[in-house]
Amino acid sequence: MKIDDMSCQHCVKRVETKLNAIDGIDDAVVIAALTEAGYPASLLS
Repeated sequence: MKIDDMSCQHCVKRVETKLNAIDGIDDAVVIAALTEAGYPASLLS
């Protein structure tokens, strides 16, 4: 997964917290949650 605008450890912590708060996550939910948090994300091909 590629996450844009994640450039420091504070960003990493925010992303980890956001993802860990989601039960039964899948790719679409992860991308939506990260984008909502201000870190546009996309799947790597």
